[in-house]
Amino acid sequence: MYGNPDELDRIAGEIEKRADGVRDRAKKLDDDARKMEWHSVAAERCRETVGGDKRQLEKAADGLTEAAALLRRHAREVRELIAMIKKVSEAVVGWFTSAIDRFERALDAFNQAASDFANGVADVLGFGGGQPPSPPQPPWTIGSAIYGRHRCIHRG
Repeated sequence: MYGNPDELDRIAGEIEKRADGVRDRAKKLDDDARKMEWHSVAAERCRETVGGDKRQLEKAADGLTEAAALLRRHAREVRELIAMIKKVSEAVVGWFTSAIDRFERALDAFNQAASDFANGVADVLGFGGGQPPSPPQPPWTIGSAIYGRHRCIHRG
């Protein structure tokens, strides 16, 4: 959309060279017409026509020079825009990085608070600090512990 500023500068340089070439060609044309050893009313009209052509060519060369200057100005503006985009991009990335860091610190603090709370509840209930509580036992193992290993309870 905006173009590569280095390429725009290169094109502007080519346009400036073309403008210089047009000026050189106009000057040579005028110089050659003045050097003609032809003297008459027609010769004067020819020189006047060449002079008019020279002015038109110089005007065209000035237009090319102006176009090259506009292209260079556009290249400069593109560079400034790219620099501004880069600066904004870096600021946004910095803001998000900072926000992520704050979030991670808050999450770590929450996890620590939750752990402290859970340990406090465990201490109050009497199973904190030592071995974790053993899983519940099925009823048949409780019965064998109460009634002996080989005794069988029948209902019936």
